[in-house]
Amino acid sequence: MAYHHFIECSSSERMLILFTATGAPEGRFNFWQTAQELSTDTHVLLVQGWSNTWYQDGVRGLGKSLNTSIKEIEKLCQSKGVREVFCSGQSMGGYGALLFAGLVKGARAIAFGAETILDLPHSQYSRKANRDVKVRHPDLAKSFKDGLNALLISGERDPIDVYCANHLMGVPGVEVRTMRFVGHGPAGYLRNRARLVPTLRNFMSGEPLPPMPEYGDALSHGGFPRQFYHGWCALRSKNYAEAVYELQGATESYPASDEAHHLLGQAYEGVGDISEAMSSYAVANSIVARKDSMVSFASCLRRLGSDKGSLYVCKTTKNKWPDYAPAHFGEGLSYMKMGRKMDARKCFQRACELEPLNAHYRARLERT
Repeated sequence: MAYHHFIECSSSERMLILFTATGAPEGRFNFWQTAQELSTDTHVLLVQGWSNTWYQDGVRGLGKSLNTSIKEIEKLCQSKGVREVFCSGQSMGGYGALLFAGLVKGARAIAFGAETILDLPHSQYSRKANRDVKVRHPDLAKSFKDGLNALLISGERDPIDVYCANHLMGVPGVEVRTMRFVGHGPAGYLRNRARLVPTLRNFMSGEPLPPMPEYGDALSHGGFPRQFYHGWCALRSKNYAEAVYELQGATESYPASDEAHHLLGQAYEGVGDISEAMSSYAVANSIVARKDSMVSFASCLRRLGSDKGSLYVCKTTKNKWPDYAPAHFGEGLSYMKMGRKMDARKCFQRACELEPLNAHYRARLERT
């Protein structure tokens, strides 16, 4: 029974099923503390996929297949007097929440950052999935084309999640929202700000969700989801000219996307247009302060021969984010170009202290 854990609340007529994402050891569940807080007035069932299965074969210990897992959950609900079933999770867990909400009678889901289409290029599934498990629901929009009672919340900085969220929008009963300045982990983002439990409570009680100032409108801007995703894929495949083309379109479609501008900067660097790369990084950082965009901007300055300018930007970044290793490393590279070897070594040393497993930082320190 290591792949599920039930917390009973005898006074409740509702159950929340929390689905764990990839990489969790056997018997370890995401949202454990969240479950403890919610179990005061809700039955909670924590589940996990035994080997990055995306829940295609159900939950071990709850039947021997997806269908029997659904039946076991429905039997559990009947035995506990449960009248309302809710599903939630993030990433693979978000997919599982949507899948089970579509299969468990009367269930509803609030999912976060889910890949609703499995095996897209460069996806979590393509990199992590257990290929020995047969895929029964490769596209949730097709599996539940007649309707799905669900809310999907995705971060606008994750190209795949935006693409999948856009794809699911046409399913009857599905509501989709996106969050600006958030990546693949909207649930973690909310939990770290003490906002996840209130969000889940309101969803289950049918009340309006707590205000979320991060809500964006990435899905209302024409071809943005497709351009954003395809540009990111091209960048990962080092097809830099194609990445520039797609990401230019993405930034034109949705100028408020800081991530699209940052990725466009990387694409411009790939084709050797450093001036345009700097402009894109600057725009990304002007939308919202981004330490990675600032360090990339500093790198471009070094490539253009402005070592003092690069040093200034790295120092500014380091002062704002003292524990950001790339800022210290970039500062060291600037010092090296200025012939200040001892200052550079101190910076490299600090970068290694902050990221002790970074082999690149360690090698650079040893050469200095």
